[in-house]
Amino acid sequence: MRTPAAASMFREPRGESRSERSSSRSSRERTAVGAFRLGQAITLDALEALSLAERRERLLATEALLGSRPRLTLETKVAAKFRHGQAVSVGSASGSVAVFSEDGMFLGTGEVDASGTLQPKRLLAPR
Repeated sequence: MRTPAAASMFREPRGESRSERSSSRSSRERTAVGAFRLGQAITLDALEALSLAERRERLLATEALLGSRPRLTLETKVAAKFRHGQAVSVGSASGSVAVFSEDGMFLGTGEVDASGTLQPKRLLAPR
């Protein structure tokens, strides 16, 4: 059973009545993924026609991928360990978090367990 939110992420093909469609989902078009909507998309042809500066303007910040994850900022020494894939103690946070350095750089995502240990899940390569 689909939830109302999931139902709104698909659009029925134009020109077909419900009785004309098969019961498979393959005839549907995805109109959204998470917070991203089809109206925000651009075709590859349109992207290629843009200048480099225009392409950069269309880029979303990395944080746009994080959704509603809580932000966790790590001190420099702890952040260095995290960036090398080591689990670190963070104390109060819990669950899935977006991890940042003290200077605001996005480091990756992690999962904080019940004991307050942050396990790295996805890390960005340092610049």
